[in-house]
Amino acid sequence: MRISLFNHENEKTGIITGATSGIGKAFAFHLAQQGFNLVITGRRHEVLNEVAAELTDRFRIKVYKVIADLSVKKDVQYLLHVVEKLQRIDILVNNAGYGLTARFHKDDINNQLKMLQVHVTTPIILIHKVLTPMINARRGVIINVSSMASYTPTADNSMYTGTKSFLRNFTISQHLALRQYGIQVQCLCPGFTHTDFHKKIGIAPNFKNIWEGWMEPGEVVKYSISHLNNYRVMCIPGRWNRMVLRLLSVIPASLQYTLSDLIKNHLFRHKDSMMPDKS
Repeated sequence: MRISLFNHENEKTGIITGATSGIGKAFAFHLAQQGFNLVITGRRHEVLNEVAAELTDRFRIKVYKVIADLSVKKDVQYLLHVVEKLQRIDILVNNAGYGLTARFHKDDINNQLKMLQVHVTTPIILIHKVLTPMINARRGVIINVSSMASYTPTADNSMYTGTKSFLRNFTISQHLALRQYGIQVQCLCPGFTHTDFHKKIGIAPNFKNIWEGWMEPGEVVKYSISHLNNYRVMCIPGRWNRMVLRLLSVIPASLQYTLSDLIKNHLFRHKDSMMPDKS
């Protein structure tokens, strides 16, 4: 039995995790505007309902909502059940994520492992699930939302930067493996973006006045989608972010570590707790 909402093979379909706010929500609105039916996930029932209602009202598309915490096995299994019932899959956006501010050795290990599940294990499982229909169709797009933090680790976010670094390298490998099938794979590495994410991990409010590179979620998504046209796997939105990467490629590691400590002191309030936002 097929999901009745998506029972026509000629209707484009997208899957977006963490679609209740920020970049995930911006992806949902961009794809809806392009006529995609959507499967969207989030943990917050009321917020997900509001997003789905706005999408259907404004763009007259079909939306299937999956209330899910992607660190919970049964929730992931239900999402996979939904995905395997779809007639076609055109795009998967692995966006769900959150930040930690507790240092690794001071935090409960289960909190750290939940991040591993959300940032690494669940995206890999979803990619594996969509690849067979995409390969058979000889088309498809997979966007994995990593982070500029994958290039700039600090002492306070080792699991975050570690998981995002894995996702970046895994995405590059999948790009090499799948381009022969006409599947576009992108690693999107946004920097500072005006979302709830940075607020919830304790980014100092005055840092927004110091750093010129802040972007809006819609800008990040627009750049990501336009970047698909050139089939390049790495996508770094924002000229300030690209400038930082060029700088990191030429300065010694020891200087990078010093700069990391200086940046951390400007960025974070001194908190030693976890501030999750799995969307």
